[in-house]
Amino acid sequence: MILRIIVPLILFILLFNGVTALYVYFSKLRDSNIIIRLAYSLINIVFISCFTIIVYSLLTNNSSFISPDNLTLFSFFYFLFYLPQILYILFELFGKLIRDKTNTIAGIGLICSISMMATMLWGHFFETKNITIETYDISSHDIPYSFDNYKIVQFSDLHISSFNNDTTFIAKLSNTINSLDPDLVVFTGDLVTLNSNEVSPFLGALSSISSKDGIYAVLGNHDYSEYSRWLSDSDKEKDFNNLKNSIKAINWRLLLDESKYLYRGNDSIILSGIENWGEPPFSAHGDLKKTFKYIKPNINDFTILLSHNPEFWRQIVTKENHPIDLTLSGHTHAMQMIFKFAGKLYSPSFFKYKYWGGLYSSDTNHQLIVNRGIGNVFYHMRIGAPPEISLIRLIHQ
Repeated sequence: MILRIIVPLILFILLFNGVTALYVYFSKLRDSNIIIRLAYSLINIVFISCFTIIVYSLLTNNSSFISPDNLTLFSFFYFLFYLPQILYILFELFGKLIRDKTNTIAGIGLICSISMMATMLWGHFFETKNITIETYDISSHDIPYSFDNYKIVQFSDLHISSFNNDTTFIAKLSNTINSLDPDLVVFTGDLVTLNSNEVSPFLGALSSISSKDGIYAVLGNHDYSEYSRWLSDSDKEKDFNNLKNSIKAINWRLLLDESKYLYRGNDSIILSGIENWGEPPFSAHGDLKKTFKYIKPNINDFTILLSHNPEFWRQIVTKENHPIDLTLSGHTHAMQMIFKFAGKLYSPSFFKYKYWGGLYSSDTNHQLIVNRGIGNVFYHMRIGAPPEISLIRLIHQ
């Protein structure tokens, strides 16, 4: 199913790549030094060759050239090379359309293109490693007094292969989480990108995360082995079980459509975790009835739900008015880009997700926190959206 989306997308990009290259070559470089023309042609040949290898690997299930870290790095350099060119071409064509004889519009386009390239380089080399902590205070009459100032640390979307076996960053992440002295740590899905093998080099660093009440996790859409082609269903099932065993080995407890009580003396709150509620072409695994089969919250129980996809909060929790006070999600990454304008934050992720980052409240007093994630997917870059740890403090009201 995923190939029906990815392969046509790659072929479309490849076509767009070729049109852009031909325009630049014949309109800008035709009379240039032969070395410049050869260098530009060679770069384009490299990109076309890489695209060919990617398509071949997808079609033949040969992953030797298409590991997640290589794919995200390639995507970054592709965008770094072509997006500034496309931006400049748009300015130049607009200038020609309005008959700008002074080439002022083209000059502005050149400045914008250089600025874009510099921003992308910053996002690749610096922001991807700049861990930030966002603090949220959640107040409620239903939070027991003994849970006042209870600290929950949430992190999400590691996509751990995007760190290319760099265990030092994951060790830094673990130390940062531990320095917050959390009562509870939760992970809201997408530990890996393609398969369970990605997590192996990081088991030691991940197992060092600790909290008073343990580490709980749910699965994300990438954790179900649905982004790789398998020779058989049994191979897919084996990879999925390997991932669950790896999570168990680092002393995280998976909540697979289940709930549990967390206690402070005689007081308690409910922590629940639902399997990923996927969107087409992926399966919707989550079952809220199963999640609350043995522990059924009532209106006075403060209940926290871990749900990888925030759409579950919008389409199920709030619409059906379930007794869930706080939902913790990830998934969107804020598309790894956030821009600030007139004091407000904007992300291209908004075009797909209404709730893409931060704290949200509904008219029915349900609350949602969407964590923008740690790792990278599709392109190795973050702009205005560095890796995020959410520090959530429960306040007895």
